[in-house]
Amino acid sequence: MRRIATLAVTTGLAVTCLGALATTADAAAGGTWKTKDGYSSVSANGKWARSSSSVKVTGAIYDHKKNGYAPAVQFLAREKGKRDHYSGMVVLYRLANGKRVPFDAAKGGGHVGTVFSSTNTDRLYVRECGYNIKTPKKSACSNTWKRIYKVR
Repeated sequence: MRRIATLAVTTGLAVTCLGALATTADAAAGGTWKTKDGYSSVSANGKWARSSSSVKVTGAIYDHKKNGYAPAVQFLAREKGKRDHYSGMVVLYRLANGKRVPFDAAKGGGHVGTVFSSTNTDRLYVRECGYNIKTPKKSACSNTWKRIYKVR
């Protein structure tokens, strides 16, 4: 009788511990991100928050050189069994006479707000881009993706 009771208690403890581990892995997480040195004239940073069903990224983008390009970033979210989710270029704009104009200055930048959200939550990457102000089709992104986090 004691053996059965001991086995029942041990099994119950094991199930409880495994449940706690699974909950911890799926619990909400968050942190900060920063771009890698893809372009010397662009930098960006911010925060990310991930739940079991989505990821949301906020941040700021900065320009360090007046060169005909507005600073921008692009995000990539991946999850096994799903298509990769790429963001469009997130470009830093300024207001000029009530209109949004791509920002190109020798120094400056600032808060952009929510820059990306996705339902792919396993891995998140970022890379720097330059948005060509005169010819947007000639805009480019660096080849270097920086991993922000990896769950699995």
